[in-house]
Amino acid sequence: MKRAVLILLLAISVSGSAATPTLIVHERTQRPSGAALSCPGKLSVTLSLSTVTFFDDGEVTQLAWTIPACSDPAPARRWTPPAGTQVRRSKLQPGDKVALQRFLDLAEAKALTDFMNAGPGVGDYEIEIRRALGIQKLSVLSLMPEHDQLRHDPTLLRLICGAKELSGAERPRWCPASPLRPH
Repeated sequence: MKRAVLILLLAISVSGSAATPTLIVHERTQRPSGAALSCPGKLSVTLSLSTVTFFDDGEVTQLAWTIPACSDPAPARRWTPPAGTQVRRSKLQPGDKVALQRFLDLAEAKALTDFMNAGPGVGDYEIEIRRALGIQKLSVLSLMPEHDQLRHDPTLLRLICGAKELSGAERPRWCPASPLRPH
């Protein structure tokens, strides 16, 4: 409960709005690095983190920050951007807002569960979807778009890629063509 209140307060302070977040997508990816670094007890890779939040009034906020290699690993486990991180704000077109809500209301979106992969993947995600009965939380560890489970049911990929598309972020090659449209 405390975490949900903290996230709501953070969302209000970042957005400047009292609107309610309907979808929050946190992403953590490794940035390619030239040479392998040896930093005992520290991060050995550079991480890129981002948070995109969609509000019920159609507002979208996006934050992005980097944690450099050889840094303390503790901030890499949190989704809290450093002070001074720039907030990019936008507004969804009415049709996009409706498409997002329709997608979130699909039975397959409501049935999404955590995805934990032991192999290499394209990133880690924490997703929160506001539902009438509470917040649906999804943890995604080492997302592997070509995993059999995701080929059989690409709903998780469609959610992540749809959020990227609607926020104006670059769409990775592994994303479905029209993520929020029915297949």
